[in-house]
Amino acid sequence: MNDPTRIAEANRIYWETDVSVADIAERFDLSRRALYHVVTPLQAGIACATCGQGLHYENRSARRDGLATCPECGARTTVRDLHDPAPDAMLEPLPAVRDLRTDGRATTEGGDARKPDLRGRAMLLGGAAIAGVAIGTVAAMLARRRD
Repeated sequence: MNDPTRIAEANRIYWETDVSVADIAERFDLSRRALYHVVTPLQAGIACATCGQGLHYENRSARRDGLATCPECGARTTVRDLHDPAPDAMLEPLPAVRDLRTDGRATTEGGDARKPDLRGRAMLLGGAAIAGVAIGTVAAMLARRRD
């Protein structure tokens, strides 16, 4: 794909939506591997502590995990603080995301893009609560046996 407009659109969809790589590749009639060659790393907005060059995210997984890479020296840096919003910021809803599908239909989903993260946190909290109950039960049983 040599068309700068199509390359820019592929990058926009890749970085600004949750459309799967397979769906994006199909939309642009590319293999997934070819799509990854077209996608430009996203600037992380901070400088490398080792050499001072601007860090970037190589892919969406790296951005989600907060793992930025320096294109100059190859240093990897975790930038969690940029991805965990302050409690006040979590009160404001995110704008709807326009999801472009390979069949040409466009849908607007008003869902919050943080839902998977919140769902994971809720599951972690629930798991911790269950573990706390289990530990408390075992402790109570052991305390009764000693009496």
